[in-house]
Amino acid sequence: MKLASRGCPSHWNVSSAEQKERMKLCRNYIVVLFSAVLFAVGCNEPFSPKGPFEQKLVAYSVLSTQSDTQFVRLYLNYNPPGFDPYAVPTEVADTGARVTISSSSQNFAFYDTLLSPTLHAFVNPSFLPQRGTAYVLTATSIHGAITANTTMPSHGLLDVPNRSPLIFPSSSASGTIDVDVTLAPEARGFLVRFILYYGLASDSTFLGESEIPASYAEDASGVLMPVFPQLQRAVDPRPVVSFPESNYLQILTDLTDQHQTKIELKTAKFYLIQVDESLYNYYNIVNGFRDKYSIRTDQPDFTNIQNGLGVFGSFSTDSLVIRLF
Repeated sequence: MKLASRGCPSHWNVSSAEQKERMKLCRNYIVVLFSAVLFAVGCNEPFSPKGPFEQKLVAYSVLSTQSDTQFVRLYLNYNPPGFDPYAVPTEVADTGARVTISSSSQNFAFYDTLLSPTLHAFVNPSFLPQRGTAYVLTATSIHGAITANTTMPSHGLLDVPNRSPLIFPSSSASGTIDVDVTLAPEARGFLVRFILYYGLASDSTFLGESEIPASYAEDASGVLMPVFPQLQRAVDPRPVVSFPESNYLQILTDLTDQHQTKIELKTAKFYLIQVDESLYNYYNIVNGFRDKYSIRTDQPDFTNIQNGLGVFGSFSTDSLVIRLF
C-alpha cells in the first residue's frame, strides 16, 4: 500500500479489517486538501458585500378610508459611495412621473406637490377609497414603469356585550373588558384600540382622552410602563380582544392623580383597524423579532412593487362608541 507517500500516515499500512475504513478516510483527506488548493488558486478577486447596483423606482403609498386625500411617494434608489446607506444625505424624488391609481370603474390621477420644503409626494385630494375594492398603482417615468395591487378591507364589526365594567368600574374588579370582532375577508392583520374620553368635575368645558393599554411591562429600571395593542395576524375571522379591567382602573387612577380632581366618564370608543396583505407583510417582516431578547444584524426587506421597490397597501378603520353617562 503506497497511500502513505501521497499524504496518508505510514502507520495506516496495515492488513487488518480496518484497512478499508482507513483508506476511505484517506481518500476524503486527499479530496479536501485538493479542494482547498483549488479554492486558494481561484479566489483572486477582492470580496465586496455590495452587489451590482440597479436603478429602480421606489414607491410608498398606503390608502386609508379615513381621508379623501391619498398620497404616493416616488423616489429613486441610490448607490452609496461606501457601505453606509446613510452617507447619502438626501433622497432623489422622481417628480416627472405619471402616477395613477385605478379600480375597475375609476381612474385617479396624482400630481406632484411639496409636503414640506424637502418632501415631495404625488397627491389626489378627491379620492376616498371604497371598501372591498381592488386598486392598481401605476407609475411611469424615464426611469421605468412600476405597478402594484391592493384590496381595501371591507367593513368590520365591533361589539362589547358586557358594558357594566365600563360604566361602573369597581376597584375590586379582576375580569376583562371583552370586544367581539368580526373581520373583513380581505383583512390579513388587525388591531383594536380602546380610547376613553373624559371630563373634569372642576371644569365643565374640559374634554380629554386617554388610550387604555393592553398590558403593562417593566422597563429597564423596573417601572411599569403601558403596552398598547399591536398589529396581529388575522387567523380567526371572529376574534375576541380583551382588555383587563385593572388596566382601565389604573388609567382612571393616573388621570385623577394628574388632574387632582374627580374624573367624569364620557364615552368609550373602540377602533378596529384592518390592513391588507401587503401592508401586513411589510410591517411583520420589518418588525420580525418583537421580543426584547432578540438582536438582529440584518435589515429585512419586503416589496410588492413590480419592477421596483417599496410598498402599496391599504387599511380601513371602523369604530364603536359607547356612552358612559
